Amino acid sequence: MKFRKFQLKRDITQSEYVTFRTKVEEKKPAVWESIRDLPAELFYYVLVVSAVEAGFVEDVTEKNEYEEEVTWAWNIEYVDNLPADGSTPIAEWGSTVFDKWVEIRTLDPN
Repeated sequence: MKFRKFQLKRDITQSEYVTFRTKVEEKKPAVWESIRDLPAELFYYVLVVSAVEAGFVEDVTEKNEYEEEVTWAWNIEYVDNLPADGSTPIAEWGSTVFDKWVEIRTLDPN
């Protein structure tokens, strides 16, 4: 499987952030009360999928088999089809999303 560059947008909007937070709560398995209680691999998965659905992740520009530049948009199917063998950078991506979440939550509005 080809791993693509996972980079968050610099200009995340309030609407995208609200969508992200809503998705985090929707995706949290019901058997856990809080997102903080999830095992690490589930926590990172929920963060990555929520970020993708909210539009936090920049599209990737790459060359196709004809050497033409094409734009590829992140989607849930791509994330869901990553191998579950520990070789994927899902924890790294999730950590990036978590850092952005903390940054947004702790910004001083003054």
